[in-house]
Amino acid sequence: MTGKLTSVSDIFFHLISFIKTRHDTNLQEYGIIPENSMYVITIPGRWGYIGKQLIREAAERAGIPRDGLIVVSEPVVAAFCLRTGDNSDNNAFYREFNNGRDYIVVDLQGTTVDISWHGHGGLLKRLFSSKGRTLGGDNITEEILKFLEQIYGEKCMLKVKEDTDEYERLVRAIQTQLYRHSTDSGKNLVMKGDLPFEFSTQDNIDVSRFQDSVNINKGRLMIRNEQWFQLFENTTTAIEANIERVLQDNRLQNVEFLLMVGEFSQCKLITSAIRKKFPKMKCIVPDNPSFAVVSGAAYFGLQWALKLAQHKSKSKYTYGIQDWPKFDKTKHPLDKLVVIDGVPRCKDVFLKYIEQGHDIPKNRRVSLMWTPFTTDSSDTIDCTVYVSSESDPMFTDDDGCTVLGVLHTPFTVDSRKERERIEQTIIFCPTSITLQAKNLSTGETCETQIEYM
Repeated sequence: MTGKLTSVSDIFFHLISFIKTRHDTNLQEYGIIPENSMYVITIPGRWGYIGKQLIREAAERAGIPRDGLIVVSEPVVAAFCLRTGDNSDNNAFYREFNNGRDYIVVDLQGTTVDISWHGHGGLLKRLFSSKGRTLGGDNITEEILKFLEQIYGEKCMLKVKEDTDEYERLVRAIQTQLYRHSTDSGKNLVMKGDLPFEFSTQDNIDVSRFQDSVNINKGRLMIRNEQWFQLFENTTTAIEANIERVLQDNRLQNVEFLLMVGEFSQCKLITSAIRKKFPKMKCIVPDNPSFAVVSGAAYFGLQWALKLAQHKSKSKYTYGIQDWPKFDKTKHPLDKLVVIDGVPRCKDVFLKYIEQGHDIPKNRRVSLMWTPFTTDSSDTIDCTVYVSSESDPMFTDDDGCTVLGVLHTPFTVDSRKERERIEQTIIFCPTSITLQAKNLSTGETCETQIEYM
């Protein structure tokens, strides 16, 4: 620790360097030479394309080959964990997933809940922001700790907290019960051996105020299901409200599957409540939702490697850029009308590089020419690539269309001069897309790497 400020990029560089070195060393100890390895790094969905570009740059600096690296959002790979198994619902979901059906991922973690809408092949169409602070499993752990404090007293709980090992053991015991216990069984919750020693030293604890919902006998604590469920109520209601808000979106009326992953999806009480709240949805919970992203990422990387070995050259999605053609009232809606330099133009038009299902050129390169427009007297130019799960999207903000990546160029545009022309090229590399831009007026060029999805 030096006390000096460090860039986020450097932090990830050192972190990935450490993991890669340990990985390579472990393989070499078993006589395995890590050649032609495929590295898959997953990031939270909310990090977006900016996070993907940052992680890729850090990973390449750490020595991971560009063509052996995939950076992908966690909710995208989650569905791949269901590729095999005996569960008929899980198998039905995976068949529909392979057929390109839309679905929703609910990622329940300790402190956050991420809800995302996915299309063909897992393409992340939209990430919905969650509202409320009582969403994660950690909140319920806190509620249970407060309840235990009400039972055993504030002084007793303070003594437990002073013993770090004892307190951590109590938290782990709570989380074990949180994930395992289900009120559907009809059996009340019982805790004994996992309780701190300090609890057992408390004599004559009065539990009458809990109206028979709590019982203590010879160090054994019993909590009735009704009382246990109340401790979950605020969090359960908040999660249900967020899912309901998402499902009210008209675009999701025909979505049938709700895939629940993340550590908190182990909680049987939560998953049972969500199934009851949304009976028309097929709620899919993997056998081990905590490892859904890890196992899904491994299979995702394997599929990618197999695809490379088979030399598949069809475009899985439609790629394009934003264009500003002159406004045509016969085909352009009025809400897309803008006036730039006195000329009526249509904003957000999707200009295609390549269409879904079409052959990628043998040289793997596709270029488009475009003119940047801005109302500022001078500004830098961003080159953006959009991706869509539809064959013929009309606008860059259509359903199923999202930003794939952005190249922040040093080029400037000056509205007082003749408009610049930009040649924007994408190169389909094995595991990423190289995005290049060339200012045709000055000859300046620059490039960056973006992910396929």
